[in-house]
Amino acid sequence: MNHIAHKQGSTVCLVDFREMQFSDEVYIQQFLKCLRQAIIKEQILCLDYFEVIFQDEDYLRKINKILELTEDFKGTVFILSEASTRGIIKAHKKSVALFLDIPDGLTRKTLWDYYTAQLAGQLEIQVDLNVIANKYLLTPKQIRNAAQDLNNIVLSKKGSKAVTEEDINQACLNQILSKLSEKGTKIKPFYTFDDIVIEDNQRRMLMDICNRVKYKHKVYEEWGFNKKIPYGRGLTVLFSGPPGTGKTMSSEVIANEIGLELYKVEVPQIISKYVGETEKNLKEIFSEAKNSNAILFFDEADAIFGKRSEVKSSQDRYAANIEVAYLLQEMEAYEGITILATNLQENIDEVFFRRIQFHVQFTMPDRELRKKIWLKLIPPEAPLSEDIDFDFLAQKYELSGGNIKNIVVSSAFQAAATNSKISMKLILNAVKDELQKNGKIFTKEDFGEYSFLVYN
Repeated sequence: MNHIAHKQGSTVCLVDFREMQFSDEVYIQQFLKCLRQAIIKEQILCLDYFEVIFQDEDYLRKINKILELTEDFKGTVFILSEASTRGIIKAHKKSVALFLDIPDGLTRKTLWDYYTAQLAGQLEIQVDLNVIANKYLLTPKQIRNAAQDLNNIVLSKKGSKAVTEEDINQACLNQILSKLSEKGTKIKPFYTFDDIVIEDNQRRMLMDICNRVKYKHKVYEEWGFNKKIPYGRGLTVLFSGPPGTGKTMSSEVIANEIGLELYKVEVPQIISKYVGETEKNLKEIFSEAKNSNAILFFDEADAIFGKRSEVKSSQDRYAANIEVAYLLQEMEAYEGITILATNLQENIDEVFFRRIQFHVQFTMPDRELRKKIWLKLIPPEAPLSEDIDFDFLAQKYELSGGNIKNIVVSSAFQAAATNSKISMKLILNAVKDELQKNGKIFTKEDFGEYSFLVYN
């Protein structure tokens, strides 16, 4: 719009519909005042945030009134709206409706090149902008603002002009306003690939998931796969396995690796017994996720997929089928990452497995992995007693990573409370406490050669 105004040698008269009083007829006087100014100064008339008027119960009459007032206006009228107004406007005067979606990856890269070039001499940008353009689905205005924001971010570091990928990630995230926290919990990614102890095949699959995002622009845009696969370019991932085996931690690793926000959605909380309410919740979640470029992590996903095998009446089965179909549809349309986690893989419907790109199965760690987890979870600063036998702990107790974390933290607090080192005795007592939560009954034999530490 500003470009057209510049070409015409004109200026813009901006009417911000957020400032209009639609509760009464005051809006007519407000609009006429702006219209007179546009006529006198020969300006382009711009009706911004036009979608606000749809919140009024009598919006059709009021829209018609506003459009009637513009009938004799000789200049150009722009109507900017996030909601579609094409049918209403077309009935009043000759118009052209343009749908301006988020630009594709190549266009976003061009915009990044243009705006960062204006920072040459001020900043040193050595980050691959292809990766940034592909990762963040930003509008041209958001890209411009993110590039400008880099100045403040880098200057705050003092003494360096170098722009890191972390700086650009922060600049991009600053442009995103999300309401996802109303439906889910925002998780600040803490863990990296260096922190997680899993099997090599699981690690490879997590890295493959990250690479799907990092090199999406190359495959789809540069190599032309967008012409062959025009739909369903997002990633749907299933994490299955017992509690404490690394499903949530792995979602954090992915979010950290590619620099995107992570939102955890508890599936049982969005399922409703009322018809259509579950689909409404899902629609709101995916709509907000698209606006915020977020990774969606649906925990306890079998709560929705398992319903089809649990319901008895044909009506309930129909409703469950609709919910599953809607979730599959939204996941396929979403161009970001959707991760579904379940402790019960057998509850997941077969129809879902045909729609996923990755299925990462998390199993209870073997003895070798358990030892690595024990050692990984204890920081080098922690005071350790020399009597800790990690080989015994890894061999004797078939624990998940989550169990081991609880035991390590519990024994550390016991040591701190007694001003002592973390010892074998404290760890074994913590093992006993952790497993008794699940109903295990201990005997001396469960502690082998170290039973004297627990029973004396």
